[in-house]
Amino acid sequence: MIRSYSMDDSQLMPPMSPMVFMGWRLGAGSEWDLRVHRLLSPIPRPQAARLRTLFTMTDDLKAKLTDEQWHVTQQCGTEPPFSGEYWNEKRPGMYRCVVCGVDLFDSKSKFESGSGWPSFFEAVDDGRITEKTDTSHGMVRTEITCANCDAHLGHLFPDGPAPTGLRFCVNSASLSLEPRDE
Repeated sequence: MIRSYSMDDSQLMPPMSPMVFMGWRLGAGSEWDLRVHRLLSPIPRPQAARLRTLFTMTDDLKAKLTDEQWHVTQQCGTEPPFSGEYWNEKRPGMYRCVVCGVDLFDSKSKFESGSGWPSFFEAVDDGRITEKTDTSHGMVRTEITCANCDAHLGHLFPDGPAPTGLRFCVNSASLSLEPRDE
């Protein structure tokens, strides 16, 4: 999450003075990651426009998502087990990223893991999911994120059923279901 204040071009490009841009995002752990970037030269106009666009996109996204969806996808949160909309969903369809709408999982790969979260044994395509090492909460796990928008989805475990042996354990809050007739 990026905190921002309204700025016009004159504030983004002061004459010959160093600038500081600060942003922060809640990482996979519980501590805040503070990023401070010192810019030693003024920001050129095209980059200033992109910076304003980034702030607008963040505000638009926060308005689009529920508080829980924001917490899960943007702050690496986790919904309580057996509480999400899709943990016990049986309808056929395509599960999409709630942030960007990319197809992630087909209901044909969904299975009942007993974990309380929607579980899948494979993604629609290998390139749809990004894997990252997560060392939060005193353990080593594999975090999964949307490869298109970097939204946090959940975690990947090596205890799933055949044919892959994998369990993509996904937060319902990071998904939307597009039902289909079968």
